[in-house]
Amino acid sequence: MPQPNPDNAITDKRRLNSWKEIAAYLGKDVRTVQRWEAREGLPIHRKPHDKLSSVYAYEAEIDSWWDQGSHPNPVGRPLRRLTNDPPSSCCRCAISVAILSRNTSAMG
Repeated sequence: MPQPNPDNAITDKRRLNSWKEIAAYLGKDVRTVQRWEAREGLPIHRKPHDKLSSVYAYEAEIDSWWDQGSHPNPVGRPLRRLTNDPPSSCCRCAISVAILSRNTSAMG
């Protein structure tokens, strides 16, 4: 019977092989899990291919990340925005109304 290799212990862990599997394991939707990877350091691995990469994660690494509680940003890993889109027109409108309301009440 083959003996487990202690130098390659990661192969003994259960691997989740897609965003859907990772999200299902955490009980969240795919976008939430992708956001957690980008903003909170959720441990995701990538296998590069010619055009795109496959994503995978190990349950034990996710459990360890989750057990940290605060899900800190790892040192040296910059946070990145998921989009470069400017604020929506609704958001700009709400900000304008708030500023005008404050200025009007200060005048009267």
